Amino acid sequence: AVVSTQSTGADFCTDLDDYMEELIQLPGKLIIAGDFNIHVEDLYDSNTSKLTRVLNRYGLRQHVTSPTHIGGGILDLILTRENVSDSVDISDIGILKTVTSSDHFLVTFSCIFPHQLSQERIPKTGRKLKDIDRNLFRCYIWHHHMHNYTFVLAT
Repeated sequence: AVVSTQSTGADFCTDLDDYMEELIQLPGKLIIAGDFNIHVEDLYDSNTSKLTRVLNRYGLRQHVTSPTHIGGGILDLILTRENVSDSVDISDIGILKTVTSSDHFLVTFSCIFPHQLSQERIPKTGRKLKDIDRNLFRCYIWHHHMHNYTFVLAT
């Protein structure tokens, strides 16, 4: 997947969330890699928390564990699906200093895609969670809840 945006921080997480809502519906293997410009090693950073929520919401795993920036910090990420049927085995992650003008290191990795003679499509359905009217949903739950229980008033 290629994600290109000029947004940063919280705006980037919102853009990524919107993009992932569409992308996650597609079947098959998924690798997202690149410069996220969020210090994922800083657990107290609000943008790290927002990114972590997005990754968890869509069942994504982040693989990079070593600093990828000349000033320290993990800013360049490799993401894959967590579920076994669609996961990609990521190995041999390397962080290499380069002779370019970039302040980021080169992140390399290996992955194996098993060869399949026939590609069986597995239909997946989903729901755009952001399109749910929360107030209407809350009323539905309350109404449903009230009609499924009998209340007895003790005097």
